Amino acid sequence: MPEEEERCPILSLLTDDLLSRIHSHLPDPTHQKSFRLVCRAFHRVDSLSRTHLRPLRPHCLPTLIARSPSLQFLDLSVCPRLDDSLAAAIAAAISAHRRRLKVLGLSRATGLTRVGVEALVSACEP
Repeated sequence: MPEEEERCPILSLLTDDLLSRIHSHLPDPTHQKSFRLVCRAFHRVDSLSRTHLRPLRPHCLPTLIARSPSLQFLDLSVCPRLDDSLAAAIAAAISAHRRRLKVLGLSRATGLTRVGVEALVSACEP
């Protein structure tokens, strides 16, 4: 029996659907962030229901995009070193996983040129 189930056997009885409903009723964003730290199942449910993403390290984005099927808002304003090659990798991940972003924040992305912005925009279009 895995160590996680030994500590809290009731968690193994909860389905992802039920955990997702519990997660959606957490009123405070800090509670939602703490939710994913409880166990792997909670982390998985949090990733599946995450709609907003504001990464500190842009090189992790392709993986984060793949793990966030509900992603709608991507804020890259804290990634000033974002460049065209990374923008192309992000755009490829968005397209490959069929994510449709509603909002893409690029306010401090000073390393992007027209080519990088076009790649991101083309990946976000329906």
